[in-house]
Amino acid sequence: MTEPAVPPILHLIVLDGLPPAPFDDLESDLGSSGVTVRRTVRPNEPFAALELFILPAAVVALAVNSYFKAFFEEAGKSHYKLLESAIKKLASRMLGSAGPDVELLGTPGKVPSVPRYSHRIGVVANFEGGASVRLVFAPGEDPGPALTRFFELLEQLHGPDADSVTVAGDSGNGRHGLFVRYDAELDALVFINPMAGTPADTGRSETL
Repeated sequence: MTEPAVPPILHLIVLDGLPPAPFDDLESDLGSSGVTVRRTVRPNEPFAALELFILPAAVVALAVNSYFKAFFEEAGKSHYKLLESAIKKLASRMLGSAGPDVELLGTPGKVPSVPRYSHRIGVVANFEGGASVRLVFAPGEDPGPALTRFFELLEQLHGPDADSVTVAGDSGNGRHGLFVRYDAELDALVFINPMAGTPADTGRSETL
């Protein structure tokens, strides 16, 4: 008899002081999915970093490993869509007009006076082998299209053609991994060069 797959884990890393309701709702929405949600509250304290290297107020981190793949192959796409829908709902609440106020302080010249990217929420996929991809949003962005493309990427990585898809390298950012954003004109995810704050090569968007 085949043993049931170990449920995948979703990590929530939340800045101390944020209202808990959106995160409580996420856990409730995922109650029937079999996904294990682990929430960590981190202290609100300053640290030196470039804009994209600063953790958002809320980070949704998915461990995309063999357990993740096996669970969704067994449970079917309905649970996968439930996970996608729950994260879209949370991101919409965080990025909307009623989302939390997040003030970004930093050294002049290193952190822009007007942030290019939202520091309310980010979504990260951590892959076996240490590679990671973080999806970032513009302030006030509708996160739906970006997350649709992001979950399509994850589906490619655990679906029937997973063996032909790889996520490798870190764009020279060390432990920070790869950064991507949604380009509405291309209707695709594009790489971001965090050192410059601009897409590194929009022509490579098809590699995602």
